[in-house]
Amino acid sequence: MVGVAALLFTSCGTTTSTRSFSPQITQLIYQNDDLEFVGETEISVNYSTWLFGIFYQIHTVNGVEYDSSNKKNTNLSNGISLPIMSSKLNKATYKVVEQFPEARYFQVVRTTSEKEKLFLGREYTKKALIRAYKIRKSHYHCLPCTIEKQNKQ
Repeated sequence: MVGVAALLFTSCGTTTSTRSFSPQITQLIYQNDDLEFVGETEISVNYSTWLFGIFYQIHTVNGVEYDSSNKKNTNLSNGISLPIMSSKLNKATYKVVEQFPEARYFQVVRTTSEKEKLFLGREYTKKALIRAYKIRKSHYHCLPCTIEKQNKQ
């Protein structure tokens, strides 16, 4: 018994550890002066649900009849990988990216939802007002320029 215990404590073993040195979250701090307003637009989706929301059918996206064979889907996330809006309303966010391709920051100003009760189902109309901003071209936020200014002082 003592020999088995001694063998267990003296046996060779290899441990491999992998560690990532890249940050999980990158934080950029922007102030209002750093962002330039590009524009705002309203997106919308109209759909019906049946049997307590188990089944659904999308009718229109941004006022255009929805074609499930030609899907456009954009996820405007808030930087923490959490969606800003519901998945059905995300089908309409492509309009913001197409309308303001230079924008890099999006702010959902308001969302509205209208519900109409039907027999064994409901019809929804969801809308969102989204503002688009781009990063202002400024020489003060360039990292090499900031380092150069600090070295001159």
